[in-house]
Amino acid sequence: MTRHQPEAVSHAPRRAGIIVAILVIGGLGLLGCGKPQPAGAAAQPARPTSRPARPTSRPVAAVPPPAPTPAPIEPLPEPVIVEAAPEPTPIPEQTEPVALEPVEPVDHLALADAAAEAGDCATALEHIRRVRIDEPDNLMLRLREVTFCNDCGQSQQALALLVDLDARTRATEPITAEIAEAFLNINEPGKAAMAWELRYIIEPSAWDAAAQAAIAWLEAGKTRPAYWWYERARAAAPDSPEVRMLASIMKSARADEP
Repeated sequence: MTRHQPEAVSHAPRRAGIIVAILVIGGLGLLGCGKPQPAGAAAQPARPTSRPARPTSRPVAAVPPPAPTPAPIEPLPEPVIVEAAPEPTPIPEQTEPVALEPVEPVDHLALADAAAEAGDCATALEHIRRVRIDEPDNLMLRLREVTFCNDCGQSQQALALLVDLDARTRATEPITAEIAEAFLNINEPGKAAMAWELRYIIEPSAWDAAAQAAIAWLEAGKTRPAYWWYERARAAAPDSPEVRMLASIMKSARADEP
C-alpha cells in the first residue's frame, strides 16, 4: 500500500492545472454572454475582423442602349450628260417690213349666185348655208336657200325650211310661189293650189293668186274648183294677159269634160 502513494501525490498537481484551465475558459465564456450570439456561435471559432464583409446583393450589369438604325442609303442620281451647246444662229439683217395686203372677206352670197347660174347646185347651197350661219333669222336668206333647193331637186328640204312660218308670212308672194313650186315638183298640184288660195284669202286684192290656184287645180285634174278660181281672177282683172290666157285654157278643159 505504501508503494503506490507517491503516484497519487504526483498526480495531484496535474489535476489542479486542468481545473484551472477549465475555470479560465469558463470565465472567458461568461465575458461574451452580454452580446447576442447566433445559433452555434459557441461552436464556431471567431473570424478575423480585418477581412472585408462580403456584399449581400449581386451587382447588376449595365445594359448598353440599342444602336441607332442606320438611315436607308438613297441611290445616287444618274449623271447628267451635258451636251455641247449649239452655236447661236446668226441674227439676219433687218430689212424693211413687207406691207401685207388686207384680206378681204369672202362674199359667200355672191359665190352662191355665181354657182347657181353655172348650174352647180351643191356649191350654191354650200355658200348660202355659210351665210345663214351668221344670220339664221334672215327671211330673205332663207328664201334664197329655198330657191336653190327647188332648183337642185331638193324640194322636200325647201318645204322643211318654210313650214314653220306663220300663215301670213307664207301668204307673201315670193314664199307662196316657192311653196307651190316645191309641191308641183313632188307631184302634189292640189297642195300647190291650196297654197295660192291661202294667199288670196289673206290678201283678196291678189287676183294673180286666184289665177294660179285655177291653173294648179287644172293640173290636178279638178275642173270645178279650177273654174271657180278662174271666175275670181276674171272678176278682178278681166283684161289682164294672165286672165285671157287662162280663159282659153278653161275653154279647152271644159270641152274635154265628158
